[in-house]
Amino acid sequence: MFEKRRLLKIIALAIVLIAIGFSAGFYSHVPIRKRIVQFKKNRNYKVEQQYLNEKYLNNEASDFTTKTIDDEKWTLHSQRDKVVLLFFWATTCRYCQRAIPDLKEIYKKYNDRDDFIIAGVSLDKDRDMLSCFCSIKEIPWTILYEDGKGWDNSVSRMFEIHRIPSVWIIDKSGIIKGFHMTMEEIEVALSSLLKGEEIDTTELKAFKVKETAPGCPE
Repeated sequence: MFEKRRLLKIIALAIVLIAIGFSAGFYSHVPIRKRIVQFKKNRNYKVEQQYLNEKYLNNEASDFTTKTIDDEKWTLHSQRDKVVLLFFWATTCRYCQRAIPDLKEIYKKYNDRDDFIIAGVSLDKDRDMLSCFCSIKEIPWTILYEDGKGWDNSVSRMFEIHRIPSVWIIDKSGIIKGFHMTMEEIEVALSSLLKGEEIDTTELKAFKVKETAPGCPE
């Protein structure tokens, strides 16, 4: 009888240990752990968002000189008197690819205006791949590209880009009016700025503390 009870205790203990080991392995790989990791990322993103708001929002954008994919000189200062939409992206980013059709609609809507321009800042390293992608996807806007730089692109570093896609809007006076914006927010901002109206950035959720940071990280 004693041996039987002892055996049952050993079996029960073994089951408990196996369950604990399984749980440890399980939780290290499934959504609970992923949610914890994502929470930490989101928490850091909130700090980053607040920092960017204070540094860039409603402040003048620093001038920069770069080149187009065709090796033509391009400066931000030369775009004064235009609303500039900077689209930081890469061909390998699936979120960027999803944004392209919506940006095409925006381009189609405002392209006939002399006071609006879209410039895509590519963070690709391979010029041929980028050129081929733009040709196949029929990208209509200006592509800014620094050969082989990738994420070390001088423009992306200037604007502290660590996640793409990222859309920045600069008004006709060179003032940054938005960044990391959704398509809905872009439409609201452009509609006002191209009418010569000011926008209340506090009303756009892009400038509030966000809960998530979708996109392709650096």
